Amino acid sequence: MRAHSIRPAGPEEHDLIVQFVRAYYQEDGIPFDSGRVIPAVQLLLESGAFGGCWILETEGRPIGYAMATKGFDIEFGGILAVLTDLYVEPDARGLGCGAALLARVEHEATSWGAQAIELTPERHNAAARVFYERSGFRHLDRTAMWKPLP
Repeated sequence: MRAHSIRPAGPEEHDLIVQFVRAYYQEDGIPFDSGRVIPAVQLLLESGAFGGCWILETEGRPIGYAMATKGFDIEFGGILAVLTDLYVEPDARGLGCGAALLARVEHEATSWGAQAIELTPERHNAAARVFYERSGFRHLDRTAMWKPLP
């Protein structure tokens, strides 16, 4: 396995993160709405108040990222981390990089005081569901729903 490192993403990596988000969304069949995604990435990277973003590198080359936001849910004991994105380039999968990236997110979420991490992989992405199950995530008998606000 090649050596990898994980570091926080800063505002100067906005374009790189947007490229990764676009690749992730394309692979998972998620519509990429640049009017929503681009400013949201900017806000997350500039503020730090809403969560964090981390870049996975191998030999100095970015090969993936993870993004988690801060939430609150009394069911899970209060502070909650929401893993919104975790993406590793296809040729780097199966090498332990994704598990290392997830472990970093878990460490950071713990430092926020989070009691749990929540995520919603796409139903059709069986490989992602298996990956998260192996990492200790359990299914909730729910259906994710959302409504855009003006």
